[in-house]
Amino acid sequence: MSTLIEIIAAPFKKKKKNKISPKEFDFILSLDFKWMSPKEAASLRKKAIETGILKDIYGTLQPTFNFNEVDIGKGVRPSELSTILKEENNNFELIINKISAECKMDKKEIIAKVNEKQNQFHELVDIEIIAILVGRELGCDLNEFYDILDDYLSE
Repeated sequence: MSTLIEIIAAPFKKKKKNKISPKEFDFILSLDFKWMSPKEAASLRKKAIETGILKDIYGTLQPTFNFNEVDIGKGVRPSELSTILKEENNNFELIINKISAECKMDKKEIIAKVNEKQNQFHELVDIEIIAILVGRELGCDLNEFYDILDDYLSE
């Protein structure tokens, strides 16, 4: 399971709700869990909305996955989270940007395909790998990202 998904799921699991306000989301990650600063939590929230992991519906956040099925790892260390988030967001963004440029598709459409594919795998596969699969299905040359696959397989 992707650490990014675990982090996004945590505030929803804590509140036991599938809808929370942006302030609640930021507050839980920064002040309750002390995993990151409020500014980092806000950046994470914005990035999660951009990538389609979260939806902002009239000022209310909703995950695009079933947060109840996410098992939050006990070994997650707050000091590692920012680094992991930056790497995951960066890789995912780079892959989506490459697919968008090569296939001349809107990023939101690609992200919707990634979310659909991730649901098929019951969110057991990291989002970056799913994005690579979607890109390959669309006929994109993503050879430059295969080192990401190697990194995941060697863990």
